[in-house]
Amino acid sequence: MAAQMYVRIKRKNQTLFIYVEPNETVDALKQKIERIMKVSAADMRLYPELESTAHPMSDKETLEKLSIQPEQELALVFKKPGSDDFEDIKIITDAAGLTEEAEGDA
Repeated sequence: MAAQMYVRIKRKNQTLFIYVEPNETVDALKQKIERIMKVSAADMRLYPELESTAHPMSDKETLEKLSIQPEQELALVFKKPGSDDFEDIKIITDAAGLTEEAEGDA
């Protein structure tokens, strides 16, 4: 059995701490997020970095194959309502509400 670890899932001003195993797929992680956030896994994307240059993580890949490390921060975005486009990565980094905004490429 692989060692359990946690990852930090960040979206806007929210951070989720979720326990995972390295052999879990991205889709399995999205299912855990779905149960917490009440948003369909199909309507979310995960990125291995908090920057716009990051590419979405493939649902079929394992966290280990993607080199996801314990305590790593992953960016979460949702599909925009009524659209096939996804939000840009936008993480609020301090209490004053200042943001680090990354322009995504949909």
